Amino acid sequence: KNWITSGRKPPLDVTNLKILVFDEADQMLDANNFKDMSLRIIKAIEDKKNKAKGAPPLQILLFSATFSDVVKEFTSRVVGN
Repeated sequence: KNWITSGRKPPLDVTNLKILVFDEADQMLDANNFKDMSLRIIKAIEDKKNKAKGAPPLQILLFSATFSDVVKEFTSRVVGN
């Protein structure tokens, strides 16, 4: 088990993390379980930041050569509106 699925403390302090970058997102989302793991990582970071007082908001940057349906769906789940 890793820190995301086990509920253990993350190996680094993400409280002050301001930017999370996904580069080559189209290729990464094709990888096995990357989408689910990425969503868990984002949720774990946001949960940690929400518990911390005065933590800066998280900005997520996603770069992709193509904008496939998988990338669109991932983007809509991460960004919302």
